[in-house]
Amino acid sequence: MKTHLLLFLFVLTILPLSFSKALADEMICLPLKPSVSGADELRMHEAEFKFRRAIEALNFLQTDVYEIIKENDEGTFKLIRENKVPKDMPLELLSVLSNERFYISYPNSITIIKGTLLKYQFLYLREKMNNPDISKKALKIKYEKAKEEFCNFVAQAEYVD
Repeated sequence: MKTHLLLFLFVLTILPLSFSKALADEMICLPLKPSVSGADELRMHEAEFKFRRAIEALNFLQTDVYEIIKENDEGTFKLIRENKVPKDMPLELLSVLSNERFYISYPNSITIIKGTLLKYQFLYLREKMNNPDISKKALKIKYEKAKEEFCNFVAQAEYVD
């Protein structure tokens, strides 16, 4: 796990150095269509998937989640006494899951990090397309797939509230 986190931090640190700020701020996908349900305020938009937001989300996962786990949430014990949660669920896990800072911020942070990485993957492939020494046929397929994956992700991304 520690190795994966270090690799992840390396990727988040190195990738942005490969692109100019203009590239990172560029809009790739078509604008989202207005929601028919009127719940647009929870939808994430492409502009939110920026390196700085990914770093903030990662910081939440590194520091705040640890602090939340250490906290003792009395509400969790009330749920247990009222038999509203499985009895075999660890108390530490129940404490974390019942903490508002966790159940709202954690999935939002994961979404920001994933969206940012998908965006940078697309930008990286696009930059490679400009290299005259690289075969474009196979790269174009990856490039189009990365764009589609990112835009589909943006179309589905919503904040947990």
